[in-house]
Amino acid sequence: MKVQERKQKKGFTLVELLVVIAIIVALAGISMPLIMNATKAGNRAEAASNAKTIAIGLVSFQQERSSYPNEATRLAIQEEIAEDIIISEEDDSNAYLSQLVAGDYVGNEESFHVPGIDGVTKGDNKKANGKLLAKGENGFSYIMAEDNKSLTGDPSYMPLIVTAVQEAGKEPKFFNTGLGSYYIAGRADGSSATGKISKETKMAITKSKDPLFATGSDSIYGDQQPILKLPLGFGTE
Repeated sequence: MKVQERKQKKGFTLVELLVVIAIIVALAGISMPLIMNATKAGNRAEAASNAKTIAIGLVSFQQERSSYPNEATRLAIQEEIAEDIIISEEDDSNAYLSQLVAGDYVGNEESFHVPGIDGVTKGDNKKANGKLLAKGENGFSYIMAEDNKSLTGDPSYMPLIVTAVQEAGKEPKFFNTGLGSYYIAGRADGSSATGKISKETKMAITKSKDPLFATGSDSIYGDQQPILKLPLGFGTE
């Protein structure tokens, strides 16, 4: 009499499935921080490129007008451009930096984009009817001296713009954003620079670990008191 052999069903056992799931979870745990770090590095690279573009525009602006953007330059540029393009009279970064776009020192509004900051989108390059560098189209703070005067730009490595500021004042505080614990600055020599944000104080620090916005004879700003103008709709003064 022939004995029929039972055909064994092929497939994974419960233990094998649990092992596979555990491996997938472990790999995800390892890869996610790497992916996030790579994304933040890419954001910093794009922000640094945009900061350099703006810094070069500021250099050209200063060379032609003997000053960085301020109220006097706003009035002068407003006289030169089309009537339907209005430069804002407000005291925020968008208003001052929009002079670069209105005067064609920076070619498009997309250069003011900072990836990784909520609420900041690429500009639509529309200038007329109050849309010149509108709310949400700029992620950089503009740095001035006291009494709304322009900085001197000396020394040449002095930052003129910076991101991402959460709170202005004499000791500005910074967001920990999609850039990571870093700030991006555009400098008076037309270059950009990346620096660290202190996790304890949330302040921007130099390579020597001094506060970026310190004043005094040995500081970047010397006797000038840097005043940050925040982007429209972001942070607190």
